Amino acid sequence: TRSIGLIRLAINLGFSIGPVVGGLLIAKVNYSSIFWIDGGSCIMASALLFFLLKPKKRQKKEKDVRVKTGQPPYRNGLYMLFILILVINSLAFIQYFSTVPLYYKMDRLLSEDVIGWLLFLNGMMIVLLEMPLIGWLERLGLTKTGATLIGIAFLALSFVVLNLHDSFWILILGMVLMTLGEMIGSPFSNALALSLAPEGRKGSYMGIYSMSFSISHIAGHNGGMNLIDRFGFDLTWYAFFAALCLTALLCWWLLVRLRKSPNFNSY
Repeated sequence: TRSIGLIRLAINLGFSIGPVVGGLLIAKVNYSSIFWIDGGSCIMASALLFFLLKPKKRQKKEKDVRVKTGQPPYRNGLYMLFILILVINSLAFIQYFSTVPLYYKMDRLLSEDVIGWLLFLNGMMIVLLEMPLIGWLERLGLTKTGATLIGIAFLALSFVVLNLHDSFWILILGMVLMTLGEMIGSPFSNALALSLAPEGRKGSYMGIYSMSFSISHIAGHNGGMNLIDRFGFDLTWYAFFAALCLTALLCWWLLVRLRKSPNFNSY
């Protein structure tokens, strides 16, 4: 779980800087400037990858034959329930990077640079707190499924608080709650997916795990925009809160089912 957290830390270190730089460039320069800088950063990243890691030709080795055990992912009912939980959770989570910034601008009338700082809060909390938080939760003996459930609960609260008050501090509270849900839920759910995968089938199981986020991206942004267009921001946030409450119940049911497993401590 901590190894996955470290990879996420690297991603979020860049993610925390990106929205701030983008917001400042839009506010102080223009939109086209962000594309020049984004393209330049990608070229720089690929150059560092090539020159620092010094990729070499792969040496031919004898074919690695591994014995596959257990069921394929599509036939594993508990794993597919877990994937359903992830899809619904991700549908709500990605709103913080599409419809929620739109809400900040259109309903709360925030400028692009302020929106960038709000997103910066998410990234910096992850960079500074995620690794110590994961270590602490592991020492407490929290199961991966239990941590996933807690992450869903925090994300649900982050949506409902947006309707409680019009103050700017509510937006900060919502971002903090969402980030806590992400820091707790994401690393442990990733580790849970690996734990549920039988020997020799981890590739196919993790492929389905990755697909769950792709499905959310395909449907989530468009679905969120359409909900806002038809029902407005407030009802949309209540809808996501209700969906996440249902998801939390499904996760609790998964936890109950996994308790019957002899390897429950690893789940």
